[in-house]
Amino acid sequence: MIESLIRFSVERRMSVILLTAVLAVLGCAAMFRTPMDAVPDLSENQVLVFTAWQGHGPLEIEERITRPVSRQLQGIDGVRVVRGSSDMGYSLLHVIFEDRVAFADGRRLIQDKLSAMQELLPEGVQPSLASEGIATGQIYWYTVEGRGRDLSDL
Repeated sequence: MIESLIRFSVERRMSVILLTAVLAVLGCAAMFRTPMDAVPDLSENQVLVFTAWQGHGPLEIEERITRPVSRQLQGIDGVRVVRGSSDMGYSLLHVIFEDRVAFADGRRLIQDKLSAMQELLPEGVQPSLASEGIATGQIYWYTVEGRGRDLSDL
C-alpha cells in the first residue's frame, strides 16, 4: 500500500506538488475566515444566587436559607444541578443549567422563582442574583496564604 502510494507520487510529481499548494492555500484561507474568540467561554451555563443574612452562622443559614431556596430552584425546567454553600452571614447558590437554556432565560426563570418564594425565608432576607461574570472567573483560582497568620489576618 505504502509502496504504491510512493510510486504514484513519484510518477506524478507535478500533480502532487500542485495539489499540495492548492491545499495549503485553502488551509490558509480557512484559517483567516474562521472566527476566533479571544477569551473562549469555558464556564458552565450558571447563575449565582447570593443571600445575605448578617449575624447568623453557617448552620442556621444552611437550614433556613440555602436548603429551602435550593429545593425550590431545583424544580426549574432546564436546571441540571444546584450547588450551595453557607458561610458566616451569607448563602451562595450556583444554579447550573443545561446548555439548551440561554443565559438570559435562566436568569429570568430564577428571578421569577425567587420573587415567588419570599414567604419561605426569614423576615428581611432577600435573595438576589449576582452580577453577570466573565468566563475567566472559572479559570483563575486564588489562594491567600501566610505563615504564622490566621485567616482573619489574611
